[in-house]
Amino acid sequence: MSRSKGVAVLFAAMLVAAATAAEAQLAGTWAFTLGEWQAEGGGQVQIQSSNSGQLEVTVKGDSAIAVWTGAQSPGPPLTLRGKITGNKMLVQGNREGRVNVNGAESTIALVVEFELTAADGGLSGTMRLKSEGAPPLWRTATGKPAS
Repeated sequence: MSRSKGVAVLFAAMLVAAATAAEAQLAGTWAFTLGEWQAEGGGQVQIQSSNSGQLEVTVKGDSAIAVWTGAQSPGPPLTLRGKITGNKMLVQGNREGRVNVNGAESTIALVVEFELTAADGGLSGTMRLKSEGAPPLWRTATGKPAS
């Protein structure tokens, strides 16, 4: 085997090992605790939503599929898709939300996003809600392996 082919094989093996390490850190079923909602730029936020839930993560290469199930969520589980870079994962999914303004209820399109980092056997980061015409909302998200 030529030296350049040997280096290419070694590099490919290192990439597979890195992908396997990320999969081992991020893949699995996680029990999450969520903090209070905050609005980017400040302001008061009142949202009826789960303060805990479960995130089931499947990893393939640098891609991730996660299924979020809120503990008190009225809707079905939400599938999120995204990318992994090292020990970090960013996944997004779409869902409808209900808004009540002065007694008038309406439905809006929401983007739900988790930006998480694997460290010390857990996941931590941010859960965000984005909708057109409103400031993004965020809350802390801390996950540990589900038992």
